[in-house]
Amino acid sequence: ASGSTELDIEHPIDLRSGQMPPGIDVQYHWRITEEDGDVVETPEQTLSWTDDRYDWTPLSGPNVTVYTYDVDPAFQQAILDAAERTVGNLAESYGAELEQPVRVWSYTDKDHLYGALPPNSEPWIAGAAFPGLHVIMAVLPSGDYEEVKRVVPHEISHQVLHQATDNPFNSPPQWLDEGLAVYWQESGRDRFYSYALELAANGEVPPLRTLNGTFPYEREGATAAYAFSLTAVMYILDTWGDEGMSKLLATFPEGITYEEAVQQG
Repeated sequence: ASGSTELDIEHPIDLRSGQMPPGIDVQYHWRITEEDGDVVETPEQTLSWTDDRYDWTPLSGPNVTVYTYDVDPAFQQAILDAAERTVGNLAESYGAELEQPVRVWSYTDKDHLYGALPPNSEPWIAGAAFPGLHVIMAVLPSGDYEEVKRVVPHEISHQVLHQATDNPFNSPPQWLDEGLAVYWQESGRDRFYSYALELAANGEVPPLRTLNGTFPYEREGATAAYAFSLTAVMYILDTWGDEGMSKLLATFPEGITYEEAVQQG
């Protein structure tokens, strides 16, 4: 109404499509254009958009904050240690640095995580990385230290690689992203390598470019894709070392094609 100083506005947003996972801070403000063309902007506010079904406890290191519920402090510390160790390893090996801290939300049960994911997510998911939002959601059953060593370095690798290669044109091919993530796992890596050898023995090696994009939905195809991605990364590291990998990663911010990136790297 004319002359009034108070305004009540509602703008509902449906977050079920999954672009905005829980576990982030949403910063927002209102911009109001008045009839005479004047623009008023309200101060920025922050809303914590979190999965409030659980009572989360945070634990922070220099680069990572881990959120857990219903686990003992030693287990939470192990998650943080694995995450910080991986950040350090990637920085040391390839000069790939984290520019913004990462949050890890650790669920004790797969069904708990599923309640936070968008509908129709792949049934085999054990974690989800949202590199653009610096968020990881993982299933880490209380006391399962092997799973921590498998999942945490894998997901942290995605975050670091994203931040190190972020550009408006493209992101690294899937085989490089997933291959490095599996390579840095502290457990569960060998089964992928054995599987790749098995498939190779039967002559079932796909051309590398077929692994540039999204991996297959079903488990068997996905496992093969992860396995061959690992071997491609190992081949690069065996042949050209950390320096070769650093060079390859450094080509992506230039926004060149995968073909050129690999040759130039």
